[in-house]
Amino acid sequence: MGEDDYSDEEDDVELRLNHYSLPLEKDQLQWDYLNEMDAFRSRIVFMMEALLLDLIKSDQSGLSSHAFEVSSVVYGTGFDEFPVIVYQNWNGEVSGSSLSSCVQAAYVGYGVLRDILTNITPSTSRTSAASAARVNHQTADLQCDQVETYIDWEWEDRSQDVSWKHDKIETTERAVVVAMIVPLACTASSVLCNMTALVQSALDLKKAEDHLHFHQEAKFTAIYSLETLAYVNERHRPEEMDSRSLSASLLSWQRLTAPGHCGTEEVGENQTREITEATRKKYADLACKIRAEWVVDRYSVTVTCKRYVWSILGVCIMSFTIVTALVFGCRIDGVDPYSG
Repeated sequence: MGEDDYSDEEDDVELRLNHYSLPLEKDQLQWDYLNEMDAFRSRIVFMMEALLLDLIKSDQSGLSSHAFEVSSVVYGTGFDEFPVIVYQNWNGEVSGSSLSSCVQAAYVGYGVLRDILTNITPSTSRTSAASAARVNHQTADLQCDQVETYIDWEWEDRSQDVSWKHDKIETTERAVVVAMIVPLACTASSVLCNMTALVQSALDLKKAEDHLHFHQEAKFTAIYSLETLAYVNERHRPEEMDSRSLSASLLSWQRLTAPGHCGTEEVGENQTREITEATRKKYADLACKIRAEWVVDRYSVTVTCKRYVWSILGVCIMSFTIVTALVFGCRIDGVDPYSG
């Protein structure tokens, strides 16, 4: 699937994931971080273009071009000192992370992501570029620490041929798309509005010939699940999938959102906007302290973010020294704790 494959097609759709710069000072460390994120996302743009175009143009799949599902089931444990995020896809495969408090911070990210996705109204008519422009975009600056997740596109497996040419991906295996969107939305850069645009672009690609459903499974801590009616009609889930149960220690999905967010329909637009803005400000302050390492393989994307602990430790040492001087300064010759 090359660059020229779609040049003469009338229904070509060009997907652009806009880049958003954080309001940071012109510090070399900060600019290096932003440049690395932009360089990575520039590759994601081409990958998403190829995969989404392949979704509607290929008839080699076991399903129709309008039958797809994007889902992520997120659990949390009740051990506050050891926060854990566990992911389980519809095939029952599980992965998780429990490395640091950054995992707990990622809960807020998934909560905001869910709120934004629920603002997208399922379309019953043909979606135009103008209507896509009217989607209410919101942004938040988020972070995660070595979080791995999956996004499942349910179809028959095809060949495993994947190659790169001039920063463009050529693939006949559409399952390469797994695990792209959620980790991308949880990095320090502002990309949640891109996630919203991506879902809207998917609706445009399939000409809005099918409804898009947002739902939560009663037996799961599901942050979001997107599926088309064509998927439901053409691909029936096994009965045993409803028999999976959660441990009593799992958190309710309300605890995966920002403090004060009850996760019900009673939450108004103003409160959602306040939560989003508070989250954006909080993580914008942390963004310059984080570097993200992306490990991309065929079925997953692993994101590893590391804080610059030495700078933080330096501040702690300085603070400790000042406090010590204030407390014991009167006993040290030449030090006046009340001077200056």
